Amino acid sequence: MIPAFLIAGIAARLLSHEQERIGGAAEAAARERLQAVAAQVELAVEVVQDELLRALQALSPENLEQALRIWEQDNPLVRNVFIWQGANDLLLPDSTLPLTREQREFLQRYNTLFNGSRSWEEANGQEDATPSTSQKLYVRMKGRQPQLRGTWIPWYWENRFGMIGWTQKESGGPRYGVELEMIAMLSEMVAVLPPMPDNRLMALVDGTGHRIYQSGGLEISEELNPALRIPVGRVLPHWEMVLYTPDGTFAGDAPGYALLSGLLVGFLFLALFVSSGLLLRDAHRNRLDARQKTTFVSNVSHELKTPLTTIRMYADLLGEGRVTNPEKAKRYLHTIVGESERLTRLVNNVLDFSRLEQNRKKYRITKFNLREAVEETFQSQSLRIQNANMDLMVSLPPDPAPIKTDRDALRQVLLNLVDNAIKYAADGGKLSVELTFAPGGYFIAVADAGPGIPKKHRRRIFERFYRIDDSITATTQGCGLGLGIARRLLADLGADIEYQPAQGGGARFIITLPKEAP
Repeated sequence: MIPAFLIAGIAARLLSHEQERIGGAAEAAARERLQAVAAQVELAVEVVQDELLRALQALSPENLEQALRIWEQDNPLVRNVFIWQGANDLLLPDSTLPLTREQREFLQRYNTLFNGSRSWEEANGQEDATPSTSQKLYVRMKGRQPQLRGTWIPWYWENRFGMIGWTQKESGGPRYGVELEMIAMLSEMVAVLPPMPDNRLMALVDGTGHRIYQSGGLEISEELNPALRIPVGRVLPHWEMVLYTPDGTFAGDAPGYALLSGLLVGFLFLALFVSSGLLLRDAHRNRLDARQKTTFVSNVSHELKTPLTTIRMYADLLGEGRVTNPEKAKRYLHTIVGESERLTRLVNNVLDFSRLEQNRKKYRITKFNLREAVEETFQSQSLRIQNANMDLMVSLPPDPAPIKTDRDALRQVLLNLVDNAIKYAADGGKLSVELTFAPGGYFIAVADAGPGIPKKHRRRIFERFYRIDDSITATTQGCGLGLGIARRLLADLGADIEYQPAQGGGARFIITLPKEAP
């Protein structure tokens, strides 16, 4: 017990340091995330500003006033428009005409700009700084268009924030532009803000401390202090992204260590007795998994290499024109087609295995005649079975067998059984198929006259990668996937497959199919 308590004391100290480290890591992660959100907000504003500024620069001088008025009426991002020729010389809005309340307030807000007491460049404050995307003082147009300049100016008036953008030809002429509609701009910013968990709250705060938007389940009170503040950027001066936590820190992200220290002593003794057994079991399991993976990769490689070598050899012979006998060339082509079909079946098995393991297998349930499907499947394989020196006997009922399930999946199961029979039971010289009716479903029995399956292996033949002879030097190559895939496909369709010894020797697989898919 003395070593146990010593270990518990050391662990308590280590856990205390770990708590501090996790809290620091949580704060760094939160800061990085908040900076990313602030950058997204800044980018959203810059994109809108850049698009509006480019659109302004593209306006024709001939119908400039009319185009700006249309913008003011139809563009939700535009609050007011103006054309300025010099100090106290506004063409739009025309102060000699009756003005709306909004126009009067607009002129009052930006009076120092329009009367010339404050220069436009000074108001922007970017003469000595590197401009952002939307704040470039000089934007060059392609082709023969005149060079234009312009920028966006953040503006505070009576504790309210606004933005005004302008452009002007370098050769002279009036300055014209728009005032941004901040409500519409806020909708663009809010769209990029991510959701927050219930124990956090993230807020977008303007220069006056007013929360423009907030996300998260935490309720803000007077006692709640912000844990992090990140400035948004120069496009929104004095705006911040603020993160709140329940206690204003990130200590809550680290687990409590006092309880862990107490539990450590109690579980330590139990761990001493069971850890060795668990380690041995895991080591044994890892060794088996490694062996299965090695065997699987080796077998798949061999299964792919054999037909590819055959296809390459016969294709080279045909391509070089060395086969002049038409019958021989036809036989070579038939071999190439057969090996290609073999490759297709192997690849389909591997793909089906991957989809089934990841639960991504999609089934296509249709209604069809089971009798015709079984007959078509085995007739398409009759030549393969004949080349394996096996006799095919198909026993089908005279009446149709309507069923609703996945036809392709059922065909894949039957093809896997045919492959197994050709690989392991060809010496028996016989393959029989029988379709029978049952109350509520059907039975498909596929039997061969081969050596059968030893009793000690029958329980595991449907496991993935399992083979009776699973060594990489086995005379009959295979991946150990066929029967496992067959059972999984049928199980997903509400069906089943089981093994029975065939009378007189051999293997007999019985597929049970319901008439309706689940």
